[in-house]
Amino acid sequence: MTKAHDRAGKGVRDIWEEAINAYCDKLGVPQEMPEDAELKIPAPKKNNMGGGKLIMVRLTRNTRARLVEGCLREDLGGRPFISDALNDYFDDLGIPRPKKPQEPR
Repeated sequence: MTKAHDRAGKGVRDIWEEAINAYCDKLGVPQEMPEDAELKIPAPKKNNMGGGKLIMVRLTRNTRARLVEGCLREDLGGRPFISDALNDYFDDLGIPRPKKPQEPR
């Protein structure tokens, strides 16, 4: 996130907004969601929240509606969808993904 901030010159909220909207564009989610669009982010399919630090960001209403629609289309909960969107955004910025620690042998 720090590298994205440095390269894009934006804060966390703006990075999330851009990442989610760009990813939803790729999925064909309408750019303007209807007023009655669902805003409740789907729960994860498994009780596996993964590791890492949880970051909360207040999204605009339209971005949140697009996020929900994207989750439904991809059959994902909010956290994995946002992770996918951010990874795609970081890839577009040329930010390498962190290396996963190797398992002990």
